[in-house]
Amino acid sequence: MENTPNYYNILEVSKDAEPDEIKKSYKTLAFKWHPDKNPNNKEEAEKKFKEISEAYQVLSDPEKRKEYDFMNSEPLFKDRTSENNNHGHSFSFQQNFTNPNDIFNMFFNQQQQHPGVFPGFNHPFMNQRNPQNKPKRKANTKIDTLPFPLKDLYIGGKKKITTKILENCYGCQGKGGNLLSCSACEGKGVIFHVKQLGPGFIQKIQQSCQQCGGKGQIVSSKCQQCLGNKMNLIDKVFIVDILPGTKDGDKILFENQGMDEEDCERGDMIFLIKEIKHDKFERKDNDLIYTVDILLGDSLIGYTIDFMHINGEEIKYYENGIIEPNSMRRIIGKGMPNKELRNQNGDLYVQYRIQYPLQQKLNDIQKEKIRSIFPCLQMRNEDELASNSQIQFRSELIRKNN
Repeated sequence: MENTPNYYNILEVSKDAEPDEIKKSYKTLAFKWHPDKNPNNKEEAEKKFKEISEAYQVLSDPEKRKEYDFMNSEPLFKDRTSENNNHGHSFSFQQNFTNPNDIFNMFFNQQQQHPGVFPGFNHPFMNQRNPQNKPKRKANTKIDTLPFPLKDLYIGGKKKITTKILENCYGCQGKGGNLLSCSACEGKGVIFHVKQLGPGFIQKIQQSCQQCGGKGQIVSSKCQQCLGNKMNLIDKVFIVDILPGTKDGDKILFENQGMDEEDCERGDMIFLIKEIKHDKFERKDNDLIYTVDILLGDSLIGYTIDFMHINGEEIKYYENGIIEPNSMRRIIGKGMPNKELRNQNGDLYVQYRIQYPLQQKLNDIQKEKIRSIFPCLQMRNEDELASNSQIQFRSELIRKNN
C-alpha cells in the first residue's frame, strides 16, 4: 500500500523474522537512536526513535502483525469505504501506539525505577502520566452502516473498510501542545476563596480554576499537527470479517477502536450490516425463495426448471405433472449458511408463478380442443353466458374508470 510504512525495513528484519529476532533488533536500534544518545542530531533521532517504536509495537503483537501483513496483500474483495471519497488507504494502528519512551522504559524494565533511561540522562517525555487525567467515562460509540449484496453475505470473507475516525493527536498525545503548570491555581486545578461571614466566622470556598479549566495545566505553545485542537480526523482502515450467513442488522464490534473524546476512554466502533436486496432471490431467515414464471401450457404438461443458484451452482430438474399456481418445491440444504451452526444451511424454496395467455378470449376451435382434453368441462347455457357477459362488462368499466 502506498502510504504504509515498511515496519520490517525499519527494524531491519525479514518478513518471516521470529519474535526473538524482532525483540533483539528493537533493543539495538532503540538504544542507538534514543534522543538522549544523539544530542547533536536530536530531531532526526526523535523521528527514528518514534518509527522504531511504532514498528516494534505492531510486529511484536501477533494480531497486529497479522493484520499488517494482510493489509499489504491483495484483498479478497474489492475495497469498500463507509464514506464515498477518493482518499488513499493508509495502514494505521495509531490509536494503540504508546509513547515511545514508555515502550523503551518497559522494555528495559526501568520505568518507575529511574527518571531517565541512561545514567545522567533525563528525557522530557519521561514520567508524564498523571493519575488525575485518567479517563472518567467511555467515549460515544461510532456506528457505520455497511451495505452488502446478498451474495457476499452468502459467501462471506474479509473486507477492508475505510472510515473517518477522530482520535487523539499523536504528536501531542491529545494535550494540544506543550503544557505548563497553571500559575493561577499552582497546578491544583482549583482556587480557594475565604469569605468573612462575621466576627470569628469565615467560609472557605473551592472553585474550579477558570484560567486552566480545572486541568491544572495550560498550553504554552500549540501542537503543529493538530493546531491545539488535541484531535485529528484520520482515515482508519478496518478489516471486517463477514461470516457466511451474516444477516441484515448484524453488528460487528471493534472494541476500543472508535472515536476519542477529551478525558475519556476510547469508544467502540460498530459496523451495522445492511443487506442489498437481490433481484432473483428473497431471503427468509436462513431460507431462500426463488420464483419461476411458467406458461400455462407448460404448467399442464410438465416443465424443466433450470436456473443459477446465488453461489454459482446450476439448479436443474424436471417438474413432471400439473404445476399448481403458487406451489413450491423445497430443496433441502440449498438455502443460506447458518452463521451459528457451521456446515448447516437453510432450504431453497422454488415458487411457481403461472403466466396466463395475454389474449382474453378463445375461439370455438380452441375451446373444443380444451374440452377434448378435459371432458369434465361442459358447455354452459345461454343464460350463464349472458350473466357472465354482464359481469365481464361491469369489470371492464371499473378498469377503465381506474
